Amino acid sequence: MVTHAVKTISAARHGDVEGLRRLNMSGVDVDAKDSLGWSALHRASMHGQLDAMRVLVLECGAAVDNVDEDGWTAAHRAAWSGQLESLRCLVLELGADPIAGCAAHGESAIHVATRNGQIDALRCLVTELGVDVETADKWGRTAVHFAAWEAVSYTHLRAHETLRYLVCRLLLE
Repeated sequence: MVTHAVKTISAARHGDVEGLRRLNMSGVDVDAKDSLGWSALHRASMHGQLDAMRVLVLECGAAVDNVDEDGWTAAHRAAWSGQLESLRCLVLELGADPIAGCAAHGESAIHVATRNGQIDALRCLVTELGVDVETADKWGRTAVHFAAWEAVSYTHLRAHETLRYLVCRLLLE
C-alpha cells in the first residue's frame, strides 16, 4: 500500500505541482517523512524541482528548515547534491537559514558542500548567499577543516580545489 507521505514525496521529486496541490487539499501532511526521514521538500531540493519547492512552502505550508534523521535541512541536501538553483531558491525566496544545523546537528550547508566536493555549491553559499567561510559546527570545525581533511584523505577528486578556494577566501577577507 502506498501511503500519502510516499505520494507527496514522489510528486515533489518529480515536480508534480498539481499533484502536490491535490494532496495538500486532501489534508496530507506535507512534512511527512519517508523511511530515510526525508520530507517532500528534501526530495524536491535534491532534484532541482524549484516549482515543487515553492508550492510546498508557499502554498502548502511546509517547514523550510525541517530536518531529516541526519539533522539535515533541504538546504543541506541541495548543497550536498550540488543543486545551486535549489540552494538559491531555498534561501533567497523561501527564507531557509543557510547555516541551520550548526547548533543542533553540527554541520551547516557549507560543511556538507565542502565534504562532498561541491565547489560550485560552496561558492554559491559564500559569494551569493553570504555564508561566512569561518562558520563553525558545534565542535568548532570550519569548512577549511573539512576541506583539509578531505584533501589529506583524498575522499573526492575536488578536495584540493575546495581547500584552495577556502584558503584564498580567508586570505582575501
